[in-house]
Amino acid sequence: MDRSLLTRSLTLLRRPVLLGGITVLVGMVSLRLGIWRGPERVLHSAWIQVKGPADWDPRVILVEIDEASLEQLGTLPLDRQIYVDLMERLIAADPALVVLDVDLFAPASADPRLAELMEQQGQVVLPRALSPWLRNPTLEGSAAALGHQIHIPNMDGITRNVPLEVDSIPSLGAAAWHTYRSRSGSPAAMDLSDSLWLDWPDLEQIPQRYTLIELLDPNWANRLADQIVIVGATAAGVDPIRTPFNNDSPASSVHLQAT
Repeated sequence: MDRSLLTRSLTLLRRPVLLGGITVLVGMVSLRLGIWRGPERVLHSAWIQVKGPADWDPRVILVEIDEASLEQLGTLPLDRQIYVDLMERLIAADPALVVLDVDLFAPASADPRLAELMEQQGQVVLPRALSPWLRNPTLEGSAAALGHQIHIPNMDGITRNVPLEVDSIPSLGAAAWHTYRSRSGSPAAMDLSDSLWLDWPDLEQIPQRYTLIELLDPNWANRLADQIVIVGATAAGVDPIRTPFNNDSPASSVHLQAT
């Protein structure tokens, strides 16, 4: 066979193989980066804007570690004794569930007392770090459930969904909901294999909210029977999260877990 003809034939054969390889590579990168999920995000944003903010669940009470709380109580992570005092107040208020969306990973001298109060309350959900080096066996052993705090914003910076499970660990919100439903005798069957698309409320319109220093005030004596209490930092700059409605005043992890 003529050598030039053979060369041209091999070149023609390589082209579709090369183009096919490039197509597969681009597809793999797109899936990895989530580029093909763009239309899904656009539809979700359009739906959110047309529908408007979700209503805040009346069962959920938000306890905010805000700027005023930090000014009075110190910087994060707060002294563990503060959470001991808070848990004593919450036991008296008798909520159905307590979610502590706070950093309790490093062991502290007050942990045995806090663990005792958690067991007394009976329905306390804590965050769990993925790293084995950030574990607190004393508190984890007294928790009703554990959940991860991971959230990944989309390419435009807005957080629209949250993974329901990472490394066999449910999200903190999913763990809290399952614990709450189990308490009522009707545990929720949840598919944790996918992400949860968030139906964000307007954070400026949350009706049931207290600051941490309000709850620690000796004169505070509200009853929270059958309520879900979620405690977490809302101070500016602490784990900020953009939502479709609150770009100027970002949300935080505790808002995400409560949504």
